[in-house]
Amino acid sequence: MTGNSPRVLILTHCFPASSSDIPGNFIYDLCVELQKAGARTEVITQKMDCEYDEEYLNNCGAVLNYFNWRGGSERFSDLKKFSLPAILGYISLIRQGRKEFRRVAEDFKPDILLNCWAVPAGMWSYLQKPRGCVSAVWALGSDISVYGSKKIFRSFIKKILSYQDVLFSNSIHLQKKITDLFNLSSGMLFTSRNMPQTDQEYERSSVLKLLFVGRLEKIKGPDILIDAIILSGIKNFNLRIIGDGEMKQELISTVRSNGLENRIEFMGMKDAGEISYHLKISDYLVISSRKESMPVVFWEAMQMSTPVIATDTGDIAYYCDKYNVGRICRAEPGSLAELLQFVSGLRDLRKILSDNTSKLNKIFSMASSADTVISLKEKL
Repeated sequence: MTGNSPRVLILTHCFPASSSDIPGNFIYDLCVELQKAGARTEVITQKMDCEYDEEYLNNCGAVLNYFNWRGGSERFSDLKKFSLPAILGYISLIRQGRKEFRRVAEDFKPDILLNCWAVPAGMWSYLQKPRGCVSAVWALGSDISVYGSKKIFRSFIKKILSYQDVLFSNSIHLQKKITDLFNLSSGMLFTSRNMPQTDQEYERSSVLKLLFVGRLEKIKGPDILIDAIILSGIKNFNLRIIGDGEMKQELISTVRSNGLENRIEFMGMKDAGEISYHLKISDYLVISSRKESMPVVFWEAMQMSTPVIATDTGDIAYYCDKYNVGRICRAEPGSLAELLQFVSGLRDLRKILSDNTSKLNKIFSMASSADTVISLKEKL
């Protein structure tokens, strides 16, 4: 390490290819904040079969190292788990990732190594950490809830976590789970990307304006939200859905069969600027997940002063209750329908909740996460 300019090497299978790419978008902003703080940063990730926005990537402040693998356009979590192509993809991702890590680490000589997340990034650096380097794993829900909860994987995940000098999670809920499963403690890094500010002002109207941002997959509960709207009987509403996924056609079919095409709009993928705009003009962001640790979009909503309606998963209830920035319900359509009816009938509530969002923005940011990463140099 030279002076106050630590070398930070980030390993991740989720790094955005463009500003509209959702997976790992907060890691992009972490790179930006690390550069602002004076760190030299490099990233190792796999090459995807997709269109890359070179201008966007050049502005992240990090050197990006891509390696080839057999997965093509499928993200690690999207591979069909028991198919032969998926198995070959898994093997390729681990082998090529470990090979690329050795190459970059030897040349870059990192002071700080950040594995995002335990699987598969933690497997790339396992048992080959460079000398004089402090290593950390940033564990998210998929690592712990999916792999750590299965006995067949648990001992191996514990080996990966125990190999690291430092552990991080992104939620209080996940910190407790890491302790319960592995008897290990973890610090906190917040998964909040920096949202572009917009000149657009929120305007109250007679229409209840709702927004959903996320993958259209079962775990994120977009079907819970649409079923809840139907059950609620609310007529004067508008719902915009930003995101894509395997449930899209099923959801479109439900919307059409209930004659809601004019009030529920599927907008596809959007970049950060467009998401900022839609958050700003909405009455509420709806997070209808079946299971969650701490969704990135929650922090994005706080930056836009947009309160949330959310199912009671992960840390969302903790922040909504402590800072009064949203309302919570059970993760099922009937409960969410009742909450939608409540906020629709109490329109003054929106301003009260919105005014409280600034408290959270002062405490939690990607800049604070970057400072935490850089502070790891003190362990050298």
